[in-house]
Amino acid sequence: MAHILLVQTGGTIQSSLQSHIIDIQNTRTTETNPLIEAYNTSRDTNVSWEVLQPLELLSENITLSHWNTFISFLYSLNWQQYDGIILAHGSDTLAYTSCLLGLLLGNHIDIPLVLIASNYVLEDSRSNGIANFCAAVDFILTGKFKGVFTIYQDSHGQLPVYLATRLLPADCYLDAFSDFGGAPFGYMKDTSFIPADYTHTQSTDTLFCNKNMFSHLAKRNKPFTKNIFCITPYPGLHYSSLSFAQNHTSPAAVLHGLYHSGTLCNSPEPEYSFEKFCCQCNENNIPVYLCSMKEKRGNQYASIASVTTNTQAIPLYNISFPAAYCKLLIAYNQDIYTPLEYMNANLYHEILKPI
Repeated sequence: MAHILLVQTGGTIQSSLQSHIIDIQNTRTTETNPLIEAYNTSRDTNVSWEVLQPLELLSENITLSHWNTFISFLYSLNWQQYDGIILAHGSDTLAYTSCLLGLLLGNHIDIPLVLIASNYVLEDSRSNGIANFCAAVDFILTGKFKGVFTIYQDSHGQLPVYLATRLLPADCYLDAFSDFGGAPFGYMKDTSFIPADYTHTQSTDTLFCNKNMFSHLAKRNKPFTKNIFCITPYPGLHYSSLSFAQNHTSPAAVLHGLYHSGTLCNSPEPEYSFEKFCCQCNENNIPVYLCSMKEKRGNQYASIASVTTNTQAIPLYNISFPAAYCKLLIAYNQDIYTPLEYMNANLYHEILKPI
């Protein structure tokens, strides 16, 4: 008999609707858990369950302190007593927690850890929460995989299985998640796993070569105390509105997103000049990272070529924004390796090969 741990953290999948307000309801035990009840009713399979709840909040309210609590909880578990773990999470920050756990645990655990969420409360007929949970259990019972994955039913009724570090945030209309690189790891169908053709998005060749190098770092529970400041490019981004003096409130690093072509605004107008902003950050010992560049060699647009020539901005290649953020957060909250050593290592499928 398989033994599976359900870890509840709150989110829509653990909420109810009262007077048009969606909020967390009381903790559900093993005996009264609607997810477990639905699985036991729909499957002719014997599974023993354990339910734990280290957090109880809507995922949009997650802060670094909550992540610290949650990671400490995961490190305290005896993983060997489970055949798999399912993490029920809110959908708003699902991509970020997926990336974080993929980086920390993906290459260091011997069982599958599967993250799920729900688009509506479970009592709503439109909810995919139970479908996601049942698919996660079926995925664990295949016994084929170890690592960190995310399963979330799409608007077409399919059940993609994502590598945790590839998950992108859901869109605001269909609540649909997607995969960085365009293809998920596979799909669940009728309790079976169907591999997808994602050969064009394979990770770089450094995958797994750093397993021993980073194994003790992955098991080290060092809390997040330093923060990373993120910037998304958009027309009219006014850099002069941002000023980071070197003090206790300054970020450890800045992550600056790029347009799909690997570009950003580098206008000669001072208030819109990335070069000027980057130099100001460097003067205050705040490194700036760019995400995501496409190729280390090859053609570049003039705007980004000027940046790579005239600034100390550090390019990150072929990695999603959520994965880059989580990776920087880990890199600057450890003191075993330099941040660049950590960022350049492909830890769990997060860095794709150039197209």
